[in-house]
Amino acid sequence: MKECYPNLNNTERNNGEKTKVVHETTVIQSATATATANTNAADVSNCKLDGSADGILQKFDSVKYQACGLFTHAQKAYSDGFVMGCTQIGNTQLICQALADTSELNMKTQLTQTQTAIQPTQAIQPATIGG
Repeated sequence: MKECYPNLNNTERNNGEKTKVVHETTVIQSATATATANTNAADVSNCKLDGSADGILQKFDSVKYQACGLFTHAQKAYSDGFVMGCTQIGNTQLICQALADTSELNMKTQLTQTQTAIQPTQAIQPATIGG
């Protein structure tokens, strides 16, 4: 006798009811989540490498730092990398951290000033009717 519903357990087969049990999997969702996590990890790693290279040059790059802000924990990775690169050339951890902190603060201050700057306005002139 050929079984019509191989996914049914014995209790369901023996009840005589025509119930079909469907087992779904979320392989696509799992694969997507894994790919997203891997992409974010790669981006964080790239930000850390960029920070390290800039630390060796002792030049905090605010554009790269802001770009790293698109990824979770990547701005911290850039800063950590910067400090790591900076210390590799003989600077102390304290000096390198202060340089990173000051650069971040200066960048954030400039952004705040730009965002809160009052834009000049032009008065709207009344239209002349039937002039």
